[in-house]
Amino acid sequence: MLRFSLVLLFLFSLGLFGRKEVPFTSLLGKEVKGKWQKNGYDSNLIFKILTEPDNNLELPKYHQKAPVNLNVDYGKYYLIYAALGEYNVCNYDIKIDKIIKQRDKVIVRVKTVSCTSECIGLELINLPYDLVKVPKEELIEGEEELKFKFIDQDNNLLTIKSLKLN
Repeated sequence: MLRFSLVLLFLFSLGLFGRKEVPFTSLLGKEVKGKWQKNGYDSNLIFKILTEPDNNLELPKYHQKAPVNLNVDYGKYYLIYAALGEYNVCNYDIKIDKIIKQRDKVIVRVKTVSCTSECIGLELINLPYDLVKVPKEELIEGEEELKFKFIDQDNNLLTIKSLKLN
């Protein structure tokens, strides 16, 4: 019995206990191709948790209509938005890759593609973003607040957003 308790304590300390992958639906249905960006993110990164229809007004103007056109039932779903901001060349992109729930934390892993030195990009405004739908029932388990941690593909912390629950 003591051995079992020590194993549970060890797993809990590693953060492996109470951790589950959360299913989500990509609302853009896009494939991201290119070389994954490893670092050098600038301050253009934008992350939002949309909990009601009016939250779309918090998005950059060029993406505000995307959630409205999707007819999402906000009683059942949250939308998670990730954007790189504005780039003056093409071949930059972002994709929400995985969502993991661990107690009161929601870890959202994003992958970003950047233009490499070998890349020949057109000079035009590029506004890369991704938008996914997550069932509320997968995230809410009696918590009063959820902390969304956005990480890159190498598990580097990009930002943290808090969401107070009713």
